[in-house]
Amino acid sequence: MPTLCGVLALLLLTACSTAYQDMTYSGGVSGAFVGEDRIRVDVRGNRFTRRSTVLDYAMLHAAELARDAGADEIRLVHLIDRSKVTGTQDNTRLRQAYTDLDGLSHPHAASAAPKTIVRPGYTAIFDLPQRTFVHSTGPRLKVAEILAELAPKYKAPD
Repeated sequence: MPTLCGVLALLLLTACSTAYQDMTYSGGVSGAFVGEDRIRVDVRGNRFTRRSTVLDYAMLHAAELARDAGADEIRLVHLIDRSKVTGTQDNTRLRQAYTDLDGLSHPHAASAAPKTIVRPGYTAIFDLPQRTFVHSTGPRLKVAEILAELAPKYKAPD
């Protein structure tokens, strides 16, 4: 019985999207300053993580680094899509389960079609506009506003 509980717990943990965390084998964020006025953030999710969530993680991590450096604003200047396609999920058994005994297809059988598995990931480059003299396009984003909105949403540590 303890083995079954352990297997079930492992399945539940692996079926979740990537949390806001330092980079691990299952995803997360890492970032550092590249020079005095530029931040590079690498972020990766697992197959259950939405692209919008991964982008929020990049923005949140850049805001944390900027705050720690005493900056009030950041500006996204470059975004590189580093998403990985890891194959397809074969849902043959699920499709069969949705097929009635008389051979008629259940309405949910279409949702069990094979799906491409994508692990979203990005490299984002942010400038600290108050420290750089180079004109870069894109809006200036308030660090305090980003932290106020995204830190509670993703339960980021203070």
